[in-house]
Amino acid sequence: MSEASNAFEYWRYIYEKQDGSININFLRDFRYMLRNVCCRKLFGKSWDEYKSKG
Repeated sequence: MSEASNAFEYWRYIYEKQDGSININFLRDFRYMLRNVCCRKLFGKSWDEYKSKG
């Protein structure tokens, strides 16, 4: 999580930097992880379980 925290701090001001870059693979993986964690907290199911049962 500390890597994610550092990344968000960096991305927060990326529009001000000329040489800024974003690791899209990290961002995609973080999105999947966050979606699964939120789904478990809200619905008590993984994203795949929630998605398949509607």
